[in-house]
Amino acid sequence: MTAREFTIPGANRYTITGEGYSTEGKLLHAGGAKIDLDAVMLPMALCADARLDGENLIGDPTEGALIVLAEKGGIHVDSARELYPRVAEVPV
Repeated sequence: MTAREFTIPGANRYTITGEGYSTEGKLLHAGGAKIDLDAVMLPMALCADARLDGENLIGDPTEGALIVLAEKGGIHVDSARELYPRVAEVPV
């Protein structure tokens, strides 16, 4: 699974380059006001249990797409998880 595009309310639209679970790629701003994406990308890194072993995914494909998107958006997922460790999980 690969994230291809996302929109932030307020008409901020981004397309994403790259294939599969490779973190090589870019976020291309396609319209709207430029904003700092850290507040959008950080939760993607922290909410997922998936992890990458090179370009191989260990875990859920949807979570894999989110962590790859976070990496492409400038968040180093492993460092973010160390800085903000999960202390609990509430099952639904």
